[in-house]
This record gives sequence, structure tokens and C-alpha cells, in this order.
Amino acid sequence: MLDLGPFRLDHPAGRGATATVWRATHRARGTPVAVKILTAADAAQLAREIRAVARLDHPAIIRVHDHGQLPPGLVPPTPDPAARLPAGAPYIVMDWHARGTLVEHAGRLPWPALDATLTVLLDALAHAHARGVIHRDLKPANVLLGDRGPVVSDFGLVFAADTATDREGRASGTPNYMAPEQVRHDWRRFGPATDLYALGCLAWTLATGRAPFAGRGVRGVMQSHLTGELPIFAPIHPVPDGFTRWLGRLLHKHPDARYRFAADAAAALRALPPPPDDELGPTAITTPPRDPSSEILLDDDDPTLYAPPTLAALTAAPPGPRTDDRPPLPPEYHRPDPPW
Repeated sequence: MLDLGPFRLDHPAGRGATATVWRATHRARGTPVAVKILTAADAAQLAREIRAVARLDHPAIIRVHDHGQLPPGLVPPTPDPAARLPAGAPYIVMDWHARGTLVEHAGRLPWPALDATLTVLLDALAHAHARGVIHRDLKPANVLLGDRGPVVSDFGLVFAADTATDREGRASGTPNYMAPEQVRHDWRRFGPATDLYALGCLAWTLATGRAPFAGRGVRGVMQSHLTGELPIFAPIHPVPDGFTRWLGRLLHKHPDARYRFAADAAAALRALPPPPDDELGPTAITTPPRDPSSEILLDDDDPTLYAPPTLAALTAAPPGPRTDDRPPLPPEYHRPDPPW
């Protein structure tokens, strides 16, 4: 039996280039949790990231329950290198979600399920942005599927970015989902629009089965984000009139031309007319729970490059109304207080 504080490590459940995830159990409560053991991180920087993410409290954002460093003397039950438990390795304890990720649903979601998924993700981003958190690595592999819907994960948890180091010119993110300002490492432009660009790439992937610039190699993809025209949008399932235009605004090269806030993008999405009734499908993602003993690969096809997701300071929006093409906000909407 492998004990880690109040948790019992049951078995390895997933592995990737920088981390191994164990399924574990909170012994007193009997509830399953995920323990991610990192192989490339600075513990002090990681702790600072975790404390920042701990400020978030949203049903579509992963919850962090504990963190620390592995004690000596933990002997894994198998010689598999993926099950190594090196003393001093940083670990994070999070919610356990056993239904996979959005990767498995790319190109398979009818409009009601796609609409519901994007609405939940926009709400989660609005919550994070209002508290000064910019994800910078939103992609299908970082959206888990829980019993109640999608859950955004990996808010800077795989690596830990030191702000000063991050400003020295290292691009960070996943090439297929990086905003142009990430490719250029123009950190002064990082903000909500950066995540909204990634959400546009994610929405494109869910609708068509592949990211907009996928298949061009790392350099080709990153250059396409900077200067390339979007390919023809060819969704597998019918989408509303105006959805292509909505995506186009999210994927604009200049952050000022995108929706300014996630709430603006959500209001515009809500204003789209639905496809004809005979073209609709189910409203929720239906995925059976995984076999608890089965192993999954983490970020297998779209690894994160260089530095991690991080926190970025936001700039205040100018006061007063704007004369652009934003749809009217619903009367019950109240913009959250800014974090500055």
C-alpha cells in the first residue's frame, strides 16, 4: 500500500512527457482523486502557481486539493518506468474525472452538444479572467469530461513559469492552439483575447475534427497563426448561420479585433439561430466512464512547448459604451469586478 499523506496511491492511470497521473483514494472519505506527479518542474514556482489557481472556484475548472513533494521510500508495485516515484518530485492532487477528454469527441459533436460545451468553457474562462488568470494552453486534451460536463484543467500545473524568465522571449503553448501574440511572445498583449483565440481553435477542432492549421509542422503552424488565412470551414455536423463569422472573430490575428471578454463571445454565441430541428442531435456529450484500471496517454498528439500556461496581468477596459458590433448583453448580466 502506497500512502501519500491522507491519500492512498492505487495505480498509474496516465502518463505523458512531463508527468504521470495516479488514481488515488482519499482514505478517510473513500473518494477517488488524481495525483499528478511532475518530472519537469520547480517546486517553489509550482507552489506559487497552485496558490493562484486555488483562488478559482467554478464547476468547470479543475479543483486542486493538495500539493507537495514525494517523500523518500515510496516503492511502486511495478518496475514500469511510468510508475516511478522519485523522492522530492512535485505532485498535485486534483479531482478525478474518469470520462476522458474532448480529444475523443473532435468532429463528433452535433450542434446542441457543441453549443453547450462552448458555453460552459466560456463561462469558466470568464471566471478565471475576472480573477487575473490567463490559461494560455486551452486545447481539447486539457478539457476533461466529468459527470456534470467539461472541466478545464492544467492551469499552469504541468510546468511553473517564472514571470521574469517568461519575459525573456520563450514562446509557450501548444502550436495548434497558440494565439499570434503567444507565437511572437508579445507578453504585453496576453489577456482574455489570448484564451479566446485558443477557444476558437478548439471550437474549430470540435466542429471539423482538426485544428485550423493542423498538419503543417510546428514551424508552419506557428507561421500560419501569424500570417496565414483561415482554411475553408467544413464542419462535420450542421452549425448555425453566423457560426463561421463568430469563429472568424475569435481567430482574428490582432487581439483587439477579437471579443474583448469571454462574456462577449458567449453573448454572441447565444444570439446565433439554431440549425433546423431535423439537423439537431443530443445536447450533452455522452461518454461512458473509463475502466478505472485502464491507462490513458496525456497530451499525446498536441504536447505543450517550452514554458507553461501562466498568470498574466490584465488591463482595464475603457469606461463607457463602445460602438462596435457586439450583441446586446442580457438584462440579467453583471460584469464581475476586475482583479486590479
